[in-house]
Amino acid sequence: MGTNIERIAEHEPDGYVELNEAGEVTYANPQASLYLGLLPHELAAHPFFLDLTQSVYRFEPAEAWSNWPNALADDQPARHLVRPESGSVPALWLRVETVAPKDQNAGVLLRLRDVTEQIAFQRELWKFHSLLSHKLLTPMKGLLSSLEALTGADAPAAAETREFASTAMSCAQRLHAQIQDVLQAVNTPSLSEESGPPLVISELPDVANRLAQTLGIYSITTQIEPALSPFRLPWNSATLRTVLTEIFENSKKFHPQHMPTVQIDATARDDSLVVIQVTDNGTTVAPERLAQVWRPYYQDERSTNRTEEGIGLAMVASLVWEKGGVCRILPRQREAGVIVELTLPLAA
Repeated sequence: MGTNIERIAEHEPDGYVELNEAGEVTYANPQASLYLGLLPHELAAHPFFLDLTQSVYRFEPAEAWSNWPNALADDQPARHLVRPESGSVPALWLRVETVAPKDQNAGVLLRLRDVTEQIAFQRELWKFHSLLSHKLLTPMKGLLSSLEALTGADAPAAAETREFASTAMSCAQRLHAQIQDVLQAVNTPSLSEESGPPLVISELPDVANRLAQTLGIYSITTQIEPALSPFRLPWNSATLRTVLTEIFENSKKFHPQHMPTVQIDATARDDSLVVIQVTDNGTTVAPERLAQVWRPYYQDERSTNRTEEGIGLAMVASLVWEKGGVCRILPRQREAGVIVELTLPLAA
């Protein structure tokens, strides 16, 4: 790196790292050294970038790192280094951007940008959108359908009118209560600071069944490995509902008749992990696109299938990654549909 560029980088709030063609760090500005835990005498030994990062950070999304150390292509999702939260240490998101691309005779200059606040903001918007959709739109639909029946060309008889009016009043009262809930949520400092302890896994069926009924999913079963029952998820009930809402809505949206059958299985792995699989019988994702559905706003331009998942699954992935977990979407072997698999550490 040229001396003038080094002088500028020394005072930049972003981290800058120069790698040689072998992937060794030949320069790191103070902010990058802080992110990487790199001491001056260690830099002189030209440590490998991946060796510095892999003990602290997770490489997400995984498919974006599969061709490392090639330069980022325009149509690829951004690479992130994610430090999962641990105890009182919050999660950290670093976006890894190529400033000077790699060629045959030179290394590459990377910028490490802290995007933790941006990720959190996107998640707040997503949660707020979900909050509005389910607390306001559902009673509004009931209110509108009742009023349409009362005012339509084929107006009902007096007894039926009272019944429709009663339904409309019930929906209006519910809508009023939900609006109060939304306003209270807006006045909360952060939607991510949801109160409540980590959820006991034995409560998973109750949370899932209640949510499914609200979303109009009437065929759902849940199986929990008995040994898991007393353990806790790393999420509270509100976060779990937010995650399941996104998964259930996609199951319903991409089912041919919008009436999916959903199966939830929770199993233990390695005494410290829980694997939650949500299986549906809707459409199937093409194998070559399975990893891409975690990308924000990913859409397959050649079809209107399940790759149009939007930002929701990307936000689900962010919640999983921040806990040090893994998320996958798998095709069912002999039937239509997919399996959304979330692997999470058990809460202490």
